[in-house]
Amino acid sequence: MTQLKRAALLLALIVCLLSCKKEYNSIGLNMEDDLMGTTMETFDVKAWSVLHDTLNTTNRSTQQMGELHDPVFGKTTASVYAQFLQSGSTSYFGESPVLDSIVLTLQTASYYGDTTAALRFEVYELNEDLSTTDDKYYNYSTTGHYADNLLNAPGASYKIRPNTPLTINEEILSPHLRIRLRPDFGQRLIDESVNWITDEDILEDFKGLYITATSNHPTGCIFACNMTSALSGVTIYYHNSAGDGYSYTFRPSESGISYNNYNHYGYADANQDLRRQIIDHDTTNIRRLYLQSMAG
Repeated sequence: MTQLKRAALLLALIVCLLSCKKEYNSIGLNMEDDLMGTTMETFDVKAWSVLHDTLNTTNRSTQQMGELHDPVFGKTTASVYAQFLQSGSTSYFGESPVLDSIVLTLQTASYYGDTTAALRFEVYELNEDLSTTDDKYYNYSTTGHYADNLLNAPGASYKIRPNTPLTINEEILSPHLRIRLRPDFGQRLIDESVNWITDEDILEDFKGLYITATSNHPTGCIFACNMTSALSGVTIYYHNSAGDGYSYTFRPSESGISYNNYNHYGYADANQDLRRQIIDHDTTNIRRLYLQSMAG
């Protein structure tokens, strides 16, 4: 294209732009007058609270434990079923190992309620397998367990203290619970470990734990435990023919199974307005809607 043609094309473009009379800040195609009016309508919405009675709680990074007494929702308890597997290398306790102590540790991640409320823990060994297939566990699921409480001091109470670090062997650690278990249980795990190579071997002898807690406090407390934390597990402290001061921890690892069971006790202690909606299914004159976690 010659320079003369380029100049003519540019001139034609400029004339076209200057001849455009439409204002750039106008709306639509000369429809401004039609958009000036507004319309408002009112209508009633009929809504009420319902139960969400099925919640998959399998292998969540945090699991809840404890008991809460709420003036609106009433009593709620949260319990955990979990497998505890090898942490890293194969568990081997050396020659002639003897238990010094066994401790269940649970790292606190968050909480509901009053942390000054003491929780009375109960810990039981499972006597049924937790499925490692595609099976899912829900808020109402349960797994069979033995009747013997594994706590070293049954009935002992613990406070959560979510903001208080612990010093263990001169090392400052994040807040967590430390619950002593019975020595005979720990020594049995040591004795059976001679047959353990894989996680499947462990689960033949130690299927997991059922952990639950109750509270007589007026408010109570439910806390979330970080199940994937290095501070959560079952730790065996022991000595053997080579010396003392040894320890080994079994953890609720990502390759294992854990799940939560929630119990709202049929909302027997709940606010009457809430009960009217979710128990009696009365949807007349609804003034409040309710929202509750943990399959509420």
